[in-house]
Amino acid sequence: MKKIIYSIIATSLICSTFTSCKTSEKNYRAAYELAQQKKTESDSETDNLIKKEEVPQPTLIDGVVLPVRSIYTSPVRDIEGFNPADVKKYNVVIASFRQLFNAKSVRKRAITAGFDKAYILVDRDKVYYVVAQSCSTGQEAEKALKKVTKAEPVVMKSPYPYILRRP
Repeated sequence: MKKIIYSIIATSLICSTFTSCKTSEKNYRAAYELAQQKKTESDSETDNLIKKEEVPQPTLIDGVVLPVRSIYTSPVRDIEGFNPADVKKYNVVIASFRQLFNAKSVRKRAITAGFDKAYILVDRDKVYYVVAQSCSTGQEAEKALKKVTKAEPVVMKSPYPYILRRP
């Protein structure tokens, strides 16, 4: 008899521990609010610097002001029709993706729209940038930027298109 009572008590204790450990929206909200309270002013400053770095900055190049981001990138070489000689210093970016598949798809649409030398650049964070046209000078980049804006080979939202300068 005692064994049955002990087993019932043990079973009820085990069941109560399993049901009390569930996460709930209330727990998530409490954790989120605690994290927001601990967020410091320096965190906000860091976030603002990161966001500012991602936005193209108006830059004077060869007497022309262009929206420019400077990023260390390398070309994706294993795509059909890629020619390393096409990669120059100023590149008109029309889109960027975390997935190479998506970048290749937009590149194909750019080629269909008349940008035959479109290619893809990748940075150290594995972000793929689709380049519609590449240029050697600021004046060429300005013309290419206008051409891409007018042709709009893909749907582009701010900040696209912009110039990606390869240091």
